[in-house]
Amino acid sequence: MRFLKNREKIIKFDRNILDEYYIKDKMDPWYYLDLTSSLTDSSGEEIELTEISNESYDGSWSLNCAGYNGCITFKNKNYQQITFNNITKELHCNDNDNTDTYILTIQ
Repeated sequence: MRFLKNREKIIKFDRNILDEYYIKDKMDPWYYLDLTSSLTDSSGEEIELTEISNESYDGSWSLNCAGYNGCITFKNKNYQQITFNNITKELHCNDNDNTDTYILTIQ
């Protein structure tokens, strides 16, 4: 079984069965972080973070804005890629030259 995500529409493929599930008001996995972006495509259309996200079954996720104009901003720093490993609870923020790593703790 595999899932394809397209904004709020999730399509489940299971052999010959096709079911569509619509998720209303799905929370982004990075909702607790103060992420902002200024991303546009080659024609100047604004790109939302959900359009550049990749989510894994274990709760890990990544945002990669390579190929777009602009960046993702976190803690007043601009990044090209942000990756969260849900197993290690590490947030890796990459610009073109450096990687900043944050370890998230739950209190």
